Amino acid sequence: MLEELREPTPRGRATWYPSSAKALLDRAERLGIAPQEASATSLGSSDQVGTRSVAGG
Repeated sequence: MLEELREPTPRGRATWYPSSAKALLDRAERLGIAPQEASATSLGSSDQVGTRSVAGG
């Protein structure tokens, strides 16, 4: 999904790996800025992952 949105990885690359997405979700949970149900166990199931609105689109 992140690749479809053309969202670059933290290092600026185009290809996202599951471990990269999991690390960011885990970090967001620890910081309290992501709901706990958005954990890495939901990776790959688009009905459980929150959507992101794009301004102007």
